[in-house]
Amino acid sequence: MTERNSFDGPTSGLAVDSITVDAQLRKALQIEHVVALNGPMLRDGVALASATLNVTARFPEHGIEVRLAYQAKGGRRVLRSVLSITNYRRNEVQASDLQKLRFTEVEAEIDRILAHEEAQADDSFTASFEAFLNDTAPRPGRGHSAAKLDLLRIAVLYASLAHEADPYPVMAEKLGISAASCRNEVSKARKAGLLEPTIRGRRNHRFTQKAKDMLLNLYDNNGDT
Repeated sequence: MTERNSFDGPTSGLAVDSITVDAQLRKALQIEHVVALNGPMLRDGVALASATLNVTARFPEHGIEVRLAYQAKGGRRVLRSVLSITNYRRNEVQASDLQKLRFTEVEAEIDRILAHEEAQADDSFTASFEAFLNDTAPRPGRGHSAAKLDLLRIAVLYASLAHEADPYPVMAEKLGISAASCRNEVSKARKAGLLEPTIRGRRNHRFTQKAKDMLLNLYDNNGDT
């Protein structure tokens, strides 16, 4: 089993494979229609130009939800297909429903969301993440107890293993504890607000802003950035 010394999983600011537009993001970016994006979007904090992007958008004024597939072509994003369209008001779709979809508005919202994600990918965070991942005994910075650092270490390691089919055996080998204990520690880190919430049956390896700030402050305080 290869030991991980760098990060390529979908956490905020480094790599992004899915985005759910929550109320906070919706308000901050003035998003009206897009509710989710899926597909490889960022790697090492840089937007991917050629990846296929699946977008879920809603038009509540018409009772319509649509899933769209976009792909880069000739340096611009083009609509490749309408994957699905649902009219949840009348439980049937009519040809006129397609005419109600404001694609230009959806595409402008996609641009704002991706620009926001890319803006989070600052070099100092990438450096701090990988330094902490590789540091066997980081020094507590101001305001950070050893217990907090232990949970942050769990969150960082879990986030770095998003590519693994089952991250817990890899964590167990690295930390010298059982896979079940690793699962419990990840749960503690999530409850501590260091990893985004998850739903049953779906993993979520994304860092929270709290964890990102904690990591940046740790290395700022230690003079390592």
